[in-house]
Amino acid sequence: MVSGHFNYSNKTDGVTFDCPVTTLSISGNSATFGSSGGRCTYQVTVQDIAKPGTGKDTFNLTSPVESNGGTLTKGDIAVRTGV
Repeated sequence: MVSGHFNYSNKTDGVTFDCPVTTLSISGNSATFGSSGGRCTYQVTVQDIAKPGTGKDTFNLTSPVESNGGTLTKGDIAVRTGV
């Protein structure tokens, strides 16, 4: 069973998510997680390409109300198994 929560806020268009994570798939340095059901229907795919991840790691969100993503301008994505 997957347990987690996804918080997202796009200050440009005002879209926010405060949703559970109900699915998770990890393959190598990539992870896909999401949920389905009403306002909380979304899928996020991340890729941990380098440390630090700024300018290299990627984040992509797809939902009925928002599609956004690209290469990180700040921060770091860490895809780990067995944690």
